[in-house]
Amino acid sequence: MKTNIYVDGLNLYNRSLKGRPQYKWLDVFKMCELLLPKSFTIDKLVYFTAMVLRQESNPYTSDRQQLLLRAIRTNPKCSVVLGRHIRYERIRPIAGSETQESIRVVEIVEKRSDVNLAATMVNDCHKDNYDVAVLVSNDSDFAKAVELVVSEGKQVWLICPKGHNPPTSLLNQLQQRDHYRRISDSVLAKSQFPEVMQDRRGTFSRPPAWSSD
Repeated sequence: MKTNIYVDGLNLYNRSLKGRPQYKWLDVFKMCELLLPKSFTIDKLVYFTAMVLRQESNPYTSDRQQLLLRAIRTNPKCSVVLGRHIRYERIRPIAGSETQESIRVVEIVEKRSDVNLAATMVNDCHKDNYDVAVLVSNDSDFAKAVELVVSEGKQVWLICPKGHNPPTSLLNQLQQRDHYRRISDSVLAKSQFPEVMQDRRGTFSRPPAWSSD
């Protein structure tokens, strides 16, 4: 069965990888191969994310992310679609303040990634580009996109971050309620890129901060 995979990169990071550097050098294509039925033939994987903003407190975060995206692109079946992060300064009330005091806060918001994913998955469905769509996310905002794809006679499977079941709003849209898999630590461990990789630009390595030791 021809299968396309749509990865919500931020959801995957926040739910399964944040604070766990030993798993961050993740070959998401290999992870999906390990989790999905053998009858599925992966035709393409699209990874949706946004480049992190450089921060003085951690100036190398962006460099590490760029290395990961470079590693993902070494697979000819994988592509990356970028949204963007926007930095806002806002005035917010202080919780519990009896004098209605406010403070200025910085908010960093990811824009476009969710819309890009949903639009691409639905558009590929209407072009008859797959038999099965796999959504790597447990974000309930994708419920309508899943509903539309299933209504066209396609299967949708979910791959959910570690320790999480799909939200009911997503689960209710599936053709079968067991069309989902959860990401375990053992699968993450088996799905790491090689320590040293090569592409057209040359050789590059797993970031030292993401050591598997």
